[in-house]
Amino acid sequence: MPKAATSKAAYVYVVTRLDIPHPHFSVQIAHAAIAATFAFGEPDSTHPNLVVCAVANEQELDALFNRLKEKGVRCCAWHEEDMGKKLTAIATAPLRGDERKPLKRLKLIQAP
Repeated sequence: MPKAATSKAAYVYVVTRLDIPHPHFSVQIAHAAIAATFAFGEPDSTHPNLVVCAVANEQELDALFNRLKEKGVRCCAWHEEDMGKKLTAIATAPLRGDERKPLKRLKLIQAP
């Protein structure tokens, strides 16, 4: 695929915490992705690529969320009601090209 076409592809990043119980992992990822769809939905665009990453804990997730907001990345946070309203995942709006740079050092989620 030509480079110009690739840079227009949209990517939604979802980041969760490694310190939550594994059965809740997928649910938190889905909650954040759905929240981002409501917050940033682009009805006229194509289905974005999904990039799922993880950080160690709530403190790192909160720091990442604040850093992204400071850099102008549109993102939303998911606080799980069943976990004491703690921050469990964040998701970005669809990002393209250089908009993705602030997320380039994140580690992709690994299977257990």
